[in-house]
Amino acid sequence: MNKVLLLFLCFPFFGYTQITSIPDANFELALVNLGYDNFVDGYVLTSNINSIDSLIVSGCFIESLEGIAAFQSLSYLDCSSNSLDTLDLSNNYLSFLDCSGNMLTDIDMSNHLNLQTFKCNHNNFNQIDVSANTSLLYFECYKNQLSYLDISNNEFLTELRCNDNNLTSLDVAGIDMYVLVCDNNQLSTIDNLGDNVSLKHFSCSGNNISSLLLSAHPQLNWLSCSNNNLSQLDISNQSMLNYFFTWGNPNLNCINVNDIAVANTNWLVWNGQSGNIDAHHYFSTSCLLSSVLDVSSNKELISIVNIQGQKTNVSENVLLLYTYNNGSIEQKIILK
Repeated sequence: MNKVLLLFLCFPFFGYTQITSIPDANFELALVNLGYDNFVDGYVLTSNINSIDSLIVSGCFIESLEGIAAFQSLSYLDCSSNSLDTLDLSNNYLSFLDCSGNMLTDIDMSNHLNLQTFKCNHNNFNQIDVSANTSLLYFECYKNQLSYLDISNNEFLTELRCNDNNLTSLDVAGIDMYVLVCDNNQLSTIDNLGDNVSLKHFSCSGNNISSLLLSAHPQLNWLSCSNNNLSQLDISNQSMLNYFFTWGNPNLNCINVNDIAVANTNWLVWNGQSGNIDAHHYFSTSCLLSSVLDVSSNKELISIVNIQGQKTNVSENVLLLYTYNNGSIEQKIILK
C-alpha cells in the first residue's frame, strides 16, 4: 500500500513538469556550466531555459543545437566556433546571431524580423537570403562560397563584410554604409557605390576593378584597393584619408589628389616602410579621369611629369610619365 501511495505522489511531478530534450552532450554540458542544468542526462527542465534572452555557447565542440526551439525568449545567440552543419532557428526570434566558424551550408533567417547583427563567416554558404531582415545593421558573411548577395532590402545596413567569397557583382543602391569590406572576390565594379556618402572604411583589394572615382565619399578614412586592375583612381576629395593602400595595380599610373605634397607625405609609406603604392604610381592634381575609359590610336602629348608629379622636360636616364590627350599615360626612360 505504501509503494502504491508513493507512486501516486510522484506521478503529478512527472506529469506536469516539462522537459526539453538536449541530445548533444556538449550542448548540455555548456548549459550545465552556465547554471541552467545540473548534470548531463539528455534533457533540461524547460522552465530553466524558456525565459533566457541571451545564450553564449561558442567554442564548445557542439554538433547539434537541437532543443534551441524551447528557448522562447532568446534574442541573442552566439554559437560560433563549433561543429554545426545544421541550425534550425525557425521557432526563435533573434536580434543578434553569431554562427560563424561552423560547417553550415544553409540557414533560414526569414523569421528574424528584428535581426540587427548577423555574423555567419567561415562557413560553407553558397547563398544567404537576408531579404526579410530589414532591420539589419551589421552583416558579416566573409570566407564563404557566395557567388551572389542581395542586400537591396537592407537599407539600414551600416557595416558589410563580404570579403573572400566568389561574388561577381555587388549592388549597394539606396544604402549609406560606414564600412564596406569586399576584398578577394571577382568584382569588376561596385554598383551605386556613390549612394554610400558616409563611407569611412572601404576595402576592395583583390578584385578586378578598373576605376575608382571616389569624390562622393569625403569622409573616407581607410582605403585599400590593392591588387586590382585600376587605371583610374581619384582621391582628390578625401581630406580625412589616413590609411591608403593601392599597390599591385600595374595599369595605374596617375593618382588624382588635391595636394601632391600632402599625398607624398602621408601615403608613400606605411608604418615607416615604403609600399603603399607601386614604384610607377605618382600623385597629380590633373590626372585625366573619365567614367568611360577612352582608348584611341590618335593621341597627342599633353605633358611630361616626373614620379613626384612635377612637370618637366625630356631627360635622359630618368623615369618620366607622358600624358596624352586620350587619357593614356606611358612610362618612358630615355637611355643615354
